[in-house]
Amino acid sequence: MPLKPRGIKEGPEGTYARALYKAMGLDDAALSRPLVGIINSFSELCPGHFHLRVLAESVKAGVNEAGGTPLETGLPAVCDGIAQGPGMRYVLPLRDVLAAAVELVIGAHSLDAAVILASCDKIIPGTIMGALRSGVPFVMVTGGLMEARAGGIVASDIKEAIGRYQRGELDEASLKAVENSISACAGICNMMGTANTMAIIAEAAGWSLPGNSTVAARDRALTVMARSAGKRAVEMIEEGWNPAG
Repeated sequence: MPLKPRGIKEGPEGTYARALYKAMGLDDAALSRPLVGIINSFSELCPGHFHLRVLAESVKAGVNEAGGTPLETGLPAVCDGIAQGPGMRYVLPLRDVLAAAVELVIGAHSLDAAVILASCDKIIPGTIMGALRSGVPFVMVTGGLMEARAGGIVASDIKEAIGRYQRGELDEASLKAVENSISACAGICNMMGTANTMAIIAEAAGWSLPGNSTVAARDRALTVMARSAGKRAVEMIEEGWNPAG
């Protein structure tokens, strides 16, 4: 069945909205297609989100191929691992800020669907909460795993190494060696923490594509998956998918 976009950019009442979209380079053909929000929590503050800007381009390509118009917007993301001490006071409230932000941006622009790129502990559940509230089709793309360096030291080994240093079992050089060895690239922290648990839940619930929770951040399979997520978001509009069932 033909895709039917939602109504804020249609008819005489949509003149102002269309004019403003055209100020950003969209034309009538683009505006006649469903608008798919690419809601991206890219951040240079957070390794789980550091690579999502590039991944978003693959999502956009998939949306275009399937007959939609992709429009990207940003979200804040913080890292639980970096936000230690007083910084942790801000982490859990951000989950609810993100939920509100996703719901509000989808509703304000009457987006037809959304693809959400997110990786970390509170960011994945916060964005899912907002997407479910919005009532539009959405697909999650979680950002893939950090690859471990040779030797198998991963993120969860850091806390143990700090404790051993404080007990006098490791010297400063050995602690620094652990610090420099936990990851070979950006991505979701390579341990079974909240981020990986939520990525698994997102996949199990059908909010992300099969295999997303276990793919590595630098694996080309994640790029292919991001493109497929863009296509799937447009297909879900055609199918009349509703998160409420």
